[in-house]
Amino acid sequence: AKLLVKVMSSLRKRRSKSGVFRGKDGLITPRDLLRWAERKVVSKEELALQGWMLLAERLRDEDEKNLVKEIIEEHMKVHIDCNELYFGKGSESRRKLALIGKMDEAAKNTGLDLRAIA
Repeated sequence: AKLLVKVMSSLRKRRSKSGVFRGKDGLITPRDLLRWAERKVVSKEELALQGWMLLAERLRDEDEKNLVKEIIEEHMKVHIDCNELYFGKGSESRRKLALIGKMDEAAKNTGLDLRAIA
């Protein structure tokens, strides 16, 4: 919990370009902090990844995303590899793609090919 509060206080010191009128709540709000704390995580790495996905993924500006990433990495003392998270061998997107491939193969074997229907 102390780590999350440290991250929140560091983010509040920075101003969000897109949330200029939100003041100190530009990059993180108390609600964000509570949502982050409710995530079921096992390690600091998971906590950092969950925080990055919750806070940075909603931002449009790459500089702000990088700022959030740097602050989380600094306080949690972990490295966040976004490419590995989304495109790595163990990523959820790879698992879903493999599942779709298996489903497509099963459909071809039964004669229910999408290209044949369309």
